[in-house]
Amino acid sequence: MEGESKENAEKLRKSMEQVARMQSDNMTLQESASSAEKAKSALERQCKDLQTKLDEEVEKTSKQLKKEMMKLQTRITELEGELEGESKAKADAQRNLRRADRRYKESQMMYDEEKTNSARLQDQINTTNSKNRTLKRNLDDAVRE
Repeated sequence: MEGESKENAEKLRKSMEQVARMQSDNMTLQESASSAEKAKSALERQCKDLQTKLDEEVEKTSKQLKKEMMKLQTRITELEGELEGESKAKADAQRNLRRADRRYKESQMMYDEEKTNSARLQDQINTTNSKNRTLKRNLDDAVRE
């Protein structure tokens, strides 16, 4: 019995050591779980804060982009107005150019006609002067005879 008692005492001691190790391991696991839970909570809080900041930045950026788009749309409208004005001015200038070109061509035609008429009249004057000289010579010859 004594051998059994020693054996039982040894088993009890080993069991107690094993229980103590298990309790120690359990405490370590509980501490690790607690640390992990705290870290998880901290990360969730940090994630939530970052998500809030991100949402705020997205909203802020969205507002800035909308303002910028409105400015650009206004500028586009202004440029379209300027383009329309420039197009009208160009059309007017082209119309005036065609009108001036037509007047120039008409003036050139009139000048050419006047030049032709002037040349024809000069020829008539020269012919008439030549006839007058011939008649005068004939008259002078007739008077001398």
